[in-house]
Amino acid sequence: MSDESDCKACERACIPSVPDAQGSIIRTIPVRALERLDIAVPDIPTQRRIVAFDALMRREKRFLRRLAEQRERLFGAILERAA
Repeated sequence: MSDESDCKACERACIPSVPDAQGSIIRTIPVRALERLDIAVPDIPTQRRIVAFDALMRREKRFLRRLAEQRERLFGAILERAA
């Protein structure tokens, strides 16, 4: 399946939930259609868990980035000594 047909399949799967969507290339959704959407909002304890999880993921990314930088410096130093 090509990327284009994948996109069209995804569009057919996602867009039908907004029947007022208009446009052929770039779909637009009128404000009145958005105002009619029901959006489920998690309870406060769940929101707090989501925020805590996000904070842990960001912290992990920082640690992994620092680890990669330190590893690169270490390997560079090892290669300089070997040369």
